[in-house]
Amino acid sequence: MKYLSTLLLILFALNINAQSNLTVFAEDATPFYLILNGVRQNAEAQTNVKVTGLNQPGYKAKVIFVDESLGEIDKNLTVVDVETNQPYDVTYVVKKNKKGNYIVRFFTGMPIAQAPPPAPDVVVVQYNTVPMPPIGTSVQITETTTTSTTVGGSTGMGTQENVNVGVNMGGVNFNMDVNIDVDEPIIESTETISTTTTTTTTNTNMGGFGTVEVYEEVATGCAPMFEGDFQEGLSAVKSKSFEDSKMEIAKQITKGNCLTAKQIKQMMGAFDFEDSRLEYAIFAHGYCYDANNYWQVHDAFTFESSIEELNDAIGR
Repeated sequence: MKYLSTLLLILFALNINAQSNLTVFAEDATPFYLILNGVRQNAEAQTNVKVTGLNQPGYKAKVIFVDESLGEIDKNLTVVDVETNQPYDVTYVVKKNKKGNYIVRFFTGMPIAQAPPPAPDVVVVQYNTVPMPPIGTSVQITETTTTSTTVGGSTGMGTQENVNVGVNMGGVNFNMDVNIDVDEPIIESTETISTTTTTTTTNTNMGGFGTVEVYEEVATGCAPMFEGDFQEGLSAVKSKSFEDSKMEIAKQITKGNCLTAKQIKQMMGAFDFEDSRLEYAIFAHGYCYDANNYWQVHDAFTFESSIEELNDAIGR
């Protein structure tokens, strides 16, 4: 019994100390900075960042692109298993939606023990709680100056000058021719030498990132609902006798929290009529945490025609 108690204590301690991992990558390799709860995680802009040592179930995240024209994305990221609340190795992708705007979407998740080692090109950082210096964007301006110098060439030195001197002394004239050598270069050719000087100046803009409107395929800042809270909300929907009342409550719960595809399927089961299930499924798609798994809701329908109507409505 003593050994059993010790084992339980060890397992409990391991569960408390278990921490989640978060990976965020850009589908089109656009460099970005990742902010979690107001603190930047990567010192240099990257296209793939993995943060380890996360001990909270969710974080308020911001993705800031190096290209200021792309703006910023605000998103609540859940880093635990939404059904068990256990630590997870979760991955989100930064991608463009159908309107060409950048969004952050859930990509994949698995228990920590099953997570493979990160790829060599992934930057791995321990969760940082110490604020870093403001993000700066640097632009290098290169100026090139060319200076030309003309140099003369000569083949020899010296020219000869002839001077005639006349002197009159006492009525007698004397004439004298004097040849004088003058040391003066004879320039026969010229050469132009060009010197190029390159100067590089770095202009740094600290901060200044503008926030743009982000068109999410799901509600902005939406995080999946924890299983315990979901079951409580599902019971509230089932407790109502009329479809309209069920629909009102179901939509309020979904819009305020976001649900997984599995949870949406369960919520559809609370309705008595096929039309109600279809109406809710069309509405809930815009608030699905893992919309890539939306095929799971098909089992909640009785008729194949309802699946076709759903796919037409959500553009699949």
